[in-house]
Amino acid sequence: FAWRTPASGLVVRGGYGIFYSQDEGTGVNRRMTNNPPFVGFGGYTINSDQLNVSSTIPLSGTLPPRTPAPPPESFKLDPLATATLISWQQDFRTGYVQQWTLSLQKEIIRDSVFEVNYVGNHAIGLGASYPANNPAPGPGAIPARRPLATFTRAPVFRAAPWAASAYHGISSKFEKRFSRGFSYLASFTFGRAIDTASEFAVCDACGASADDSVQDPSNLNGSQKGLSNHHAAKRFVFSG
Repeated sequence: FAWRTPASGLVVRGGYGIFYSQDEGTGVNRRMTNNPPFVGFGGYTINSDQLNVSSTIPLSGTLPPRTPAPPPESFKLDPLATATLISWQQDFRTGYVQQWTLSLQKEIIRDSVFEVNYVGNHAIGLGASYPANNPAPGPGAIPARRPLATFTRAPVFRAAPWAASAYHGISSKFEKRFSRGFSYLASFTFGRAIDTASEFAVCDACGASADDSVQDPSNLNGSQKGLSNHHAAKRFVFSG
């Protein structure tokens, strides 16, 4: 909304909206199909050699034979295997963010405007990962102490919509609108961004997984709440 108040040159603006989070690319490494017995079967290693064309696979021919995957019904997971397993929550819902704004705008002098804005948002159900089979600190070998050691002693990469975030900020702006061949804009922002996970590292090129930074998988919201990676408390910008 926008309301021109009875006061000379004073305008009040505000708004509210709900927005759904973007579905991120999951690549290949973090998909459920990267679990046994499917992982490692049906792939090719092709060396592209422009100088030795005979080393490549002609598209006009047939593909070389591949090692078939074992029948899923005959597969049994070895509890002592330690290769990382991938797990995604079955009812993985799309997260959303609520955002609201309120601003006051006042014309100070001719062609010059001063503005103060408050912006806030709160997001819940954001996708994030955590190690689902990490044991509590203590003596003894880690694999044997894992919570799911009866079924598997492997690390488990778990993806679920457990993360949340919040932002509150105040910004002020003074703008000299273009006139007589001159204009400038000065703005200052003070805010705070807090979350329980700043990224959802599931793409192939994301580097180290974000689940490695989880301090306590049994208390995700309590142990992970802190300033966001992209937090910037103060920012001043001048342009003209």
